[in-house]
Amino acid sequence: MSQPDEGIHSNSNRRTDLDPPDADRWRPPRLSRWYLLLIPVVILPLCSFWWNSNSPTLFGMPFFYWMQLLWVIVTALVVGLVYLKTKEQ
Repeated sequence: MSQPDEGIHSNSNRRTDLDPPDADRWRPPRLSRWYLLLIPVVILPLCSFWWNSNSPTLFGMPFFYWMQLLWVIVTALVVGLVYLKTKEQ
């Protein structure tokens, strides 16, 4: 007589030798304090009303434009730093 069909998920709870010893325990990802550096570089460029003026100028460029460009550069540097510090986690 044949065995009753157990369905396609019958082997889903079976462990193999390749699984690490604590494979059954789920752990939430650890958040690093380095991620806190991302908060100001996301929020502050959105507050453009603080630097909505023409002076001081830099190479003839109004303050508003060169400050926005400066935030692009600072954001790229901070994101790169946070990536390098957290990529091993």
